Amino acid sequence: MSYSKSEVDLYVGLNKKGNVEVRRLPSRAEYSEQTPRDLPVQLVAQVHKALVQLRSFPNGRQHLLWISPGINDLYEVSPEELASDPVRLIERIHPEDRDAFLSHWLKCQKTPTPFDSEFRVVLPGERESVFHCQMAPEQQTDKSIIWHGVVIDVSEQKADETRMQIARELYQHNQQGLVILSPRGKILNVNDTFTKLTGFTREESVGKTSKILRSKLYPPSFYETMWASLEANGRWEGEFNERRKDGTLCPQWLTISGIHDADGKVSHWVAQFFDISQIKEAEDIIWRQANYDDLTELPNRRMFFDRLGQAIKTLHRTNRQIALFSIDLDHFKTVNDTLGHAVGDELLVQAGVRIMKCIREGDTLARFGGDEFVIFIEYSRLSIIERIAGNILEALSQPFELGQERVFLGGSIGISVYPRDADSINGMLRCADQAMYAAKQRGRNCFEYFTPSMQAAARQRMQMINELRQALEKEQLWVAYQPIIDLGNRRIVKAEALVRWQHPVMGEVSPVNFIPLAEDTGLIMAIGEFVLSAVAQQLAQWREMYPGDFQISVNVSPIQLQSNDRPVFDYWEQCIESHGLSGSDITMEITEGLLLNERPEVKQQLLAFRNAGIEVAVDDFGTGYSSLSYLKKLHIDYLKIDRSFVHQLESDNDDMAVCEAIIVMAGKLGLQVIAEGIETEQQMSLLKSAGCDFGQGYLFSKPVNAESFGELLGKRQL
Repeated sequence: MSYSKSEVDLYVGLNKKGNVEVRRLPSRAEYSEQTPRDLPVQLVAQVHKALVQLRSFPNGRQHLLWISPGINDLYEVSPEELASDPVRLIERIHPEDRDAFLSHWLKCQKTPTPFDSEFRVVLPGERESVFHCQMAPEQQTDKSIIWHGVVIDVSEQKADETRMQIARELYQHNQQGLVILSPRGKILNVNDTFTKLTGFTREESVGKTSKILRSKLYPPSFYETMWASLEANGRWEGEFNERRKDGTLCPQWLTISGIHDADGKVSHWVAQFFDISQIKEAEDIIWRQANYDDLTELPNRRMFFDRLGQAIKTLHRTNRQIALFSIDLDHFKTVNDTLGHAVGDELLVQAGVRIMKCIREGDTLARFGGDEFVIFIEYSRLSIIERIAGNILEALSQPFELGQERVFLGGSIGISVYPRDADSINGMLRCADQAMYAAKQRGRNCFEYFTPSMQAAARQRMQMINELRQALEKEQLWVAYQPIIDLGNRRIVKAEALVRWQHPVMGEVSPVNFIPLAEDTGLIMAIGEFVLSAVAQQLAQWREMYPGDFQISVNVSPIQLQSNDRPVFDYWEQCIESHGLSGSDITMEITEGLLLNERPEVKQQLLAFRNAGIEVAVDDFGTGYSSLSYLKKLHIDYLKIDRSFVHQLESDNDDMAVCEAIIVMAGKLGLQVIAEGIETEQQMSLLKSAGCDFGQGYLFSKPVNAESFGELLGKRQL
């Protein structure tokens, strides 16, 4: 829609066709010079609004009779400027509102009805304001209409309304619960989130006091302290357990702030809170993970240390002492390896439950890992310690029902006392562990108190471990060979390689003393590689010196087969190939318990040995537990009858029966049998008559060094 300028001194008007007509309007100065009868005009000139008087005629013409100087404050254009450019009034209406404004105005003229419109204007500098215009019609005798109107700047009012609407939306839909309270704590209003979190509707809450939300967790003094803080500081915040309508508790973070009036007095309290249930649950999970064992749900090392530390701090107030129990499940590793980790885990859970039933309320039981359980108790009489220890041993000696399996275990317990044995937690643990090892050495399924001699034994053990590490570096280890002969012709067909330790001070150290240490510390990996390398190198030399086939047996520890970091088969394969040997030249000896090991890496390696042509012998057969099905499944080649069955063969019919049973069974399965520990001709004769294939023992030769064994090979027959 376009507008044209017309004569300045006529009038300003707008007809329905959009034509503008102009007449001269009085200036602000002229308004002030009006006669007293025009006093209302003088008054409106001082108000921040514009008054308008307009006459419209039936033919559509319109005359602006007068307009107050307030137009300059609103539109930033004076009456004088309107006289020269009246189109500004229309042009400054926002383009999006202009057509609606004009359409509504023309419609009201036709009726005529009061005109009421709210519209935006664009002022210089692209500033927007919102105006509200109202025009009341007054019918004249000549059928014209005089419109009396007012234009008001409502920008601030609209901004306030917008802010109030936003505030209302924020209040009602805030994710935090909001409560408005009187200075005395009476609930005046609540939002929707409050209802959602507490279960109380607005009708059930408004008019009540905040006591409807109080739980019984807090004593009256808690609320007294809260209100004292509010009165002193005008604010309180903290964690708060609110009572829901259904009686359950809702952990929240609550903030209460005061709203003050002009006199500085609190006119209202505003409480806002949000549900921290998920935060608390996450904190609880993290705390439990940090302080409890995932498997057994018993306290872990961290929690145990914390509780024991607190007990030690308060011990001086009582006439008591503290005893620490170190509990180890006897033969747990065998069960875990044999039946698998899932069964082993269930066994640990059941063991934890049994031990827990043996202690008193206030005692602490923890699991440190593996099959290691630890307890500390406060006691006044030794009989309390011994009763608890005895009950635990009795509970652990009962069979464990693990699915389809029934397992018998036991426990070994070491006990240390604070402050008699040690004055620190770590010291108590060391002493209890040493006592526990002593209980195992005494025969298991018993308990031992710590004694100073155990400390000496522990130091000796640690020294032995350090010496063993140096033995590898200083080449103090060497390999002995004990012949294995064919009982049919007494010819040497095999030999067992046995590691020996020649210490410069202690002399020859028995393998019984250092092999368990090597397995406990992982040194068995390096020792095993040393033995195999020495055997392969020596065997390659003997092959050139002594024609004919013979094998060397090398013992492999369960620890070696269970290692994922250094697969023992990989080293064997590389070592055999690098010395120009074949898989059939070296036999691997394993213990009977490995046959039942459920760990997949063990079975995979045993089958890898078999596929490489390396024969497998089961050492000490008959002394442990095994499954006949595994003898075939894992393609075992030899069974070695343990020396304990051979030692009294001449006089013990039971031992002879066991040997005969093993030999017959092996024959049925296609296995060959080696008898260990043969010391007499009669033992050899009995075994030969029973069908035993090979023999090994002092009757033929003690373990000897490589040079001496080479001489025996030269003879071949013993």
